[in-house]
Amino acid sequence: MKNNKHYVCTGGCEGLSDKSGVCQAEDCPDHGKSLRECGCADGSHNTEDEEKDQEGGFTGMEILIALGLLAIMTGWMGVAFKEEISDFFKKAPAPVEEIQPTVNNPFPARPVEEKPLELPKEPVSTDSRYGTPIVQPAPAPAPAPKPVTATGEWHGQYTVTAPPECKGETGGWQAFLSENGGVISGEFSADAGVSGSVGGSRSGDTANWSVRSGGASGIGFSGAITSNTMSGNFTGLTCYKNEEKRRSTGTYFGGRIVQ
Repeated sequence: MKNNKHYVCTGGCEGLSDKSGVCQAEDCPDHGKSLRECGCADGSHNTEDEEKDQEGGFTGMEILIALGLLAIMTGWMGVAFKEEISDFFKKAPAPVEEIQPTVNNPFPARPVEEKPLELPKEPVSTDSRYGTPIVQPAPAPAPAPKPVTATGEWHGQYTVTAPPECKGETGGWQAFLSENGGVISGEFSADAGVSGSVGGSRSGDTANWSVRSGGASGIGFSGAITSNTMSGNFTGLTCYKNEEKRRSTGTYFGGRIVQ
């Protein structure tokens, strides 16, 4: 078929062109607008689809007639089979609702607010014979340390370190002490033949005390003290060499007699 494609203006100026473009007529309402494509062969400028309908397709009137016939036939068939369709839906069984079996749960869910079980805080071991847990008792707390005090009956030993003539001599001593507010008092005696009253003081774990014999200071002790022991240095004990009295120095150690 011969190609009759051309382009026309639909603004009223009846502009015609064999190429696509825009209307060039300045007095046309569609001036500057794109030309419409047309494929008519008789100059009527119908659209390409309308020309195809005229060449071999259905016309608009034929399509309307066909639609009318189809509507009439559909309505007649609906009337003819109306009773059969109604009877079909009446005979159709109603849907059966599925019934879920009810099961009694012997273990109901635990409430959300319930706290979980707490494990025992004591150490747990397992009995190898039965596999059952054995709860071990928690260890007892350590006893509090006894307060430091000089009060009590003390027995101990001293060792002379000077003068050289008396070095190495040892002996025993006993003391009955009492402490009140850090002040020490009591009675003292030693194997060296010295005895008398005690006066001194304690501060923390340090004790300084002396023995007065016959109104004069005879022996001085200075050292550490704990709840049940004391140790340190002394000065003033008398040693005898060649029938001469000599003041000596040395170390001492003692322990409290626990009743």
